[in-house]
Amino acid sequence: CGRDAPRLDPRLRPAGMSTPAVVLVTMGDRDTSLAEAIGSIKAQRAVDVEIVVVGNGCDPLVDHAGVRVVTLSENVGVSRGRNAGWEASTADVVFFLDDDARYPSASILTDTLAHFTASPELAVVTFRIVDEQGRVVRKHIPMLRKGRSRRVVRVTTFLGGACAIRRRVLDEVGGFPDEFFYGLEETDLAWRILDRGWDVLYAGDLEVVHPHVPMARRSGAIFHTARNRVLLARRRLPVVLAAIYLPIRFGLSLTNVRSWRDLRTLFAGYRAGFRDAIGERRPIRWATAWRMTRLGRPPVV
Repeated sequence: CGRDAPRLDPRLRPAGMSTPAVVLVTMGDRDTSLAEAIGSIKAQRAVDVEIVVVGNGCDPLVDHAGVRVVTLSENVGVSRGRNAGWEASTADVVFFLDDDARYPSASILTDTLAHFTASPELAVVTFRIVDEQGRVVRKHIPMLRKGRSRRVVRVTTFLGGACAIRRRVLDEVGGFPDEFFYGLEETDLAWRILDRGWDVLYAGDLEVVHPHVPMARRSGAIFHTARNRVLLARRRLPVVLAAIYLPIRFGLSLTNVRSWRDLRTLFAGYRAGFRDAIGERRPIRWATAWRMTRLGRPPVV
């Protein structure tokens, strides 16, 4: 699924852009991984980079010089943490990297900036995720058909911890949704971006190393994803599409259930999604829904 994007001329350089920024959000419990992540940013060639580390309810241990640290008094969640990071930067393009991930290539920043230079309509570039052994993490391929993971193709969503976003777009659409503590925050943002006519690009030729952690082993993942799934539908989908989307996604989410406790947590998340305030309701246009369908992922799956 998706529509292939043209390959870039490798001689194309990211001229005319300011120093990029890389934002990392941490809860202070991955000091070694955070240091490796920062080291992979510092190793980037042919580009100066602004590094912003957000301590989400902590004072992060950062030994690297020149890193800007933003300390939040409490853990406000991944969305608000990332928003605090990009708002503290001055870059035209903001990269987001999880604190347990790293860039294996020293040219990923310049290669990504070249995509933005070549495509003025491009809002987001998201990367191919591989584990420590170099195996692709299929669940993070933002397409229904997971084959040919090295494609460079227009898509409808992205991974928030391994992406780059044009700052103008963040200013225009308002950044990640503060109401989403964790889970699907990038999908809410992607749908708003697509509804404004911007593009999201999956660059399967650019990799980020990120350990694979099953959802059942991530604290709160089942609850927050279920809750936010309902909020996403209530906020962003026409009523007809929401009525189709939620039953389909509920059925798919059962694949993450490993115990009765998981099932109870899943139901609790869905109940919270229907109970909690949605923030704003601004459904995507039908034209956007059709565009997403043509890209290979209609907004019902």
